Amino acid sequence: MNELVMHAMCKINIGLDITGRRDDGYHEIRSVMHTLELHDVMRFSVSDELTVNCPGIPQEENIVTRAVRECMKYAGVSGGLKADMEKHIPSQAGLGGGSTDAACAIRACSMLWGLELSADEMRGIALRVGADVPFLVEGGCAVCEGIGEELTPVPMGPAWSVLIVMPPSLRVDTASAYRWMDSAQMPSPSDPSGVLEMLRRGCAVTSPVNAFERYIARISPESLSIRDELISLGAFASGLSGSGSAFYGLFRDDETMNDAAQAMKKRCETVIPSRLCGSSYRIIS
Repeated sequence: MNELVMHAMCKINIGLDITGRRDDGYHEIRSVMHTLELHDVMRFSVSDELTVNCPGIPQEENIVTRAVRECMKYAGVSGGLKADMEKHIPSQAGLGGGSTDAACAIRACSMLWGLELSADEMRGIALRVGADVPFLVEGGCAVCEGIGEELTPVPMGPAWSVLIVMPPSLRVDTASAYRWMDSAQMPSPSDPSGVLEMLRRGCAVTSPVNAFERYIARISPESLSIRDELISLGAFASGLSGSGSAFYGLFRDDETMNDAAQAMKKRCETVIPSRLCGSSYRIIS
């Protein structure tokens, strides 16, 4: 195999707690993460050198470059890889667009270089690349703790419809958000079992709480109204994903979601229908 085309799925955080800060500066979290059908298209081919092509992102700043180099270091590979990326997942959204591309690249390295890496090996490499990358090696649904490396997979329930909405004037710098959160008093972590029951039943058993919504309330309080507006339009749950700036709404059927999408387009330019899915990648060819 010399070429590979894959879809790299994004994720949402259905509730997110900050549970601590480690001595090395990394923050520990607890969150229910779930992958969506919304994806980037990744084209990989074996090459004599490393080349990562992505519009608007220089190669040395791309997380995919770091992921491939970590694979090379782990496996002792001296060859290269060419990666061409077609981006559909919005950036600075809290949807893990860069992280899922990196996870996809790790899997591509294993397949194209004949490494036959196990899922545990890929997650070990992924942890050296970024916090969300270990979950996105396989995706699905999981309770994620620590800095993203402590994963408790959860059987996937119904593939509910999802609407992604991004406020037009809100872009969140994750590092700045975490610095502000360090100065804020964090509430006690919530029990994820309520979120999991909500996903299973498709009704508001609990209201997912994302700690970063407090930061959004400080820098763009008007954006938080999107969460409530999605509920008023028929979502059984809504909230902020990651540190933002994307909000999600979970719907029991496509018709209600599509009606909500039309309503939200009057307010926001970025309105993306999607669906929960059970994997972070799909091999196309």
